[in-house]
Amino acid sequence: MTRNNPQNTAEQQAVIDSRGRLVAVDAFAGTGKTSTLVQYALARPGKRMLYIAFNKSVASEAKERFPGNVECRTTHSLAYAAIGRKFTDKLGNVPAYMVTQSFNVTTRRAKLALEAVSAFLCSTDDEISLDHLDEELVEGNYLEAVAVVDLAKRLWEEMQNTRSPLKMPHDGYLKLWAQQKPRLRYDIILLDEAQDTNPITLDLVMAQTHATVVLVGDLQPCLRGAAQTRRQPLPLCSDVTRQPCSRQARTFWEHTLLSSSRRRLWPAFVLSTWATLAVAAAPAADFVVPPAQLQALGVGFQKLATPASAVGAAAPARVTLPPELDVLVSAPVDGVVTQVLVSPQDAVKPGQALLRLVSPALGEMQLRLMDAGTRLQLARQTLERERRLFDEGILPERRVQEAQAAQRSAEAATRQAEAALRLAGMSDEALQRVAAGGRLQDGLTVSARSAGWVTALDVRPGQRVREADALLRLANPREVWLEIQLPVGASVAPGQAVTVAGRDVAAVAQSLGPLVSEGQTQTLRARVTRGASSLRPGEVVQVSVPRAAGAGWVLPQAAVVHHEGRPHVFVRTARGFTAVPVQVDGGAAGAVQVSGPLQAGQEVAVRAVVALKSAWLGHGGGE
Repeated sequence: MTRNNPQNTAEQQAVIDSRGRLVAVDAFAGTGKTSTLVQYALARPGKRMLYIAFNKSVASEAKERFPGNVECRTTHSLAYAAIGRKFTDKLGNVPAYMVTQSFNVTTRRAKLALEAVSAFLCSTDDEISLDHLDEELVEGNYLEAVAVVDLAKRLWEEMQNTRSPLKMPHDGYLKLWAQQKPRLRYDIILLDEAQDTNPITLDLVMAQTHATVVLVGDLQPCLRGAAQTRRQPLPLCSDVTRQPCSRQARTFWEHTLLSSSRRRLWPAFVLSTWATLAVAAAPAADFVVPPAQLQALGVGFQKLATPASAVGAAAPARVTLPPELDVLVSAPVDGVVTQVLVSPQDAVKPGQALLRLVSPALGEMQLRLMDAGTRLQLARQTLERERRLFDEGILPERRVQEAQAAQRSAEAATRQAEAALRLAGMSDEALQRVAAGGRLQDGLTVSARSAGWVTALDVRPGQRVREADALLRLANPREVWLEIQLPVGASVAPGQAVTVAGRDVAAVAQSLGPLVSEGQTQTLRARVTRGASSLRPGEVVQVSVPRAAGAGWVLPQAAVVHHEGRPHVFVRTARGFTAVPVQVDGGAAGAVQVSGPLQAGQEVAVRAVVALKSAWLGHGGGE
C-alpha cells in the first residue's frame, strides 16, 4: 500500500493501490485519469511499463508527464518498428480508382472492397469474410457480396506485396504484426482512452497475460463491445482474491462501483474485476411469436407449392477471348521506338504497320546474314571446283565430301540468320538483298499478323525497349467468351443458355471449372453466340444463368436473412417460427432461388422478416 495523497479521492487511491492483474478504470474526459496513471507508475518504480496512447500527440505529451520507467508509444509505432518499415515506400491509403484500374471492376465494387479490407484490418479475424460487409449488401445481393469478398482478398494480397503499386494502410502493418502474436516485454501495460480502441488493439493488449493490464476511459461501450465481438478467450483474474490467471471460453466485465461519500466534480471510478459468463453459442432454431405480436408486425407469408421452375442466377462475368485471339505484340529486337502508327481501340488489318523502331542489334543481325551469305557463295564455288578436279582425277573424293560438308554448314548458318531477321519483321525481298551484300537497313516496321483491334498500347515514341518487351495487344473478336463466377456447387449443363443483363447478347455454357477461388466461387465458361460486337475484352458484366426446373424454391429476396454468414428463412410453426438454413442458388428481379430442408405446404415469412430476425436473436419480440 502506498502512502495516500491527500488530494486524491478514495476512488483514485483505490486505483493507485490496486494489486490486480486486470484493472479497468471507468471515467469521463477531464476527470484526472492520466494524473492517476502517473501516480500509479510512480508507486511502482521498479516495474517496466508501456503507456499506449490513442495517437502520436498524446504519446508525446505523456512522455513529459510519466516517470522514466514508462515508455509512451502508440500501437502503430510498435508495429512499424517490428514489421512496418519494409512498407515505408508504399504507405498510404488506396484510392478507389486504382482498385478499379488494377482489377478492372466497377467503382462501386472497388469502394465496397476497400471498406471490407478496412473492417478486416480493425477486427480480430484471421481472414476476410462476409462478416466484414454491410449486412444489407449480404442480404440484398448475396452473389455480389461474395464477389466483393473475393476482390477484397485479392486487394489485401496486393497491399502486402512490396512490388505492387497499391499502398499499404497503416492499419495494415498493425494487423500483420498483431497476427504474429507478439509478446510485449513489459511488466505493466497502461491503455488510455480504451473506449476508442479497436478490437485488434484490445485483443493484442489482452493477450499479454504475463503483464498487468490497466484500461482507462469511458469503458461502458468498450466493454460491451468486447463481450459481444471477442472470439478468443480472455484471461480470468480477480482483483479481490488475487487468483492466478486462467483461461475460459468466454468472459465479460463485472464492474464494482467504488462509491465516494464526498460529492465532488470528480466522477466515481470503476475498479473492474473479471468474471466468467457462459454465452450461448447460437440461437435456438425455434422461437415463439404470439399471434397478437405477429399481427402487429405485419408478417406476410408465402406457401410453398412445388420446387420452382428456372430462375436466372445473377452473377458477375468477365469478357475474355480465347488465348489464340488475344495477341501480345512484343519487341523483336532491342531498340528505340521512333513512330507509333496506331492508337488504343483502333481496328487493324493483317499486314498493317503498327510502329517503327531503330535498332543497332538489327544491324548486327544483318551483318551475320551477310557473312553467312558470303561464306555460302564461297562454299558453292569451292564445291564446284573440287568436283571438276575430282572428275579430272586430280583430287581424291574426300576433298569433294569436305566441300559438300562446308556448303551444308554455310547453308544452315544462312537459314538461321534469315529466320532471325524474318522473325524481327524483315521481308523476304530485304533478306535477299542483304544476303547478296546489298544495303543494310537501320530500322524495321512491326506489322499486324492478323485482324483485330488495339486493346492496349504500352510504348510511346522515343522509348527504349528490350527484346521481348510488350509493345501492344491486339484482340480478334471473331470469338468471345464469358468467364462467369458462380457459387460452389452450382449445377450448369453444357449448352445451357446464358443472357447478359441490359444487352442483346446470348451465350452458351461450355464448361464449369473444377477449381474453387478464395471467394468460394467456380468459373463457368460460356461462348457468346449473339451480340459479341457489343462486348469488350476485360469488361465486367452481369449475366443470368437459368437453373434447371425443379432445382429449388423461389422466394422474394426479402425472405432470406443472414446470420454468421449463413442464409436462413423463417418457417411458420404452431407456436411461432423455426429458422431453417438454406443455400442461395441464384436470383433475379427481386427473387431468389433457395434449396434446403423445405417441404411443400410450409409457410415461409416474406414480410417483416427483419423484425423476426430480432426476435430470433433475442433482441426484442418473442418470448
